[in-house]
Amino acid sequence: MRAGLPVIVPDRPSVRGATVHGVTGLIYASDKIDEAASSILQLAGDAGIRRRMGGAALEQVARRFDIRCTLDGLRREVADFL
Repeated sequence: MRAGLPVIVPDRPSVRGATVHGVTGLIYASDKIDEAASSILQLAGDAGIRRRMGGAALEQVARRFDIRCTLDGLRREVADFL
């Protein structure tokens, strides 16, 4: 996503939380290899979708995962703990 590319991820908490299906990438059912393959073919076959999703992915990374955002979130968590 940081490279401005859409992602294809399994429906697992560790990665789906950063992905908006159909916006920043595609999420497939973890045990459905045919869905993963279909997602790959969908993105491989449509440069417009890749550009649109890739741009949205890059914007989301900048907005949600920038070092300042991460640090601010950590500060809030620590402050709530104390």
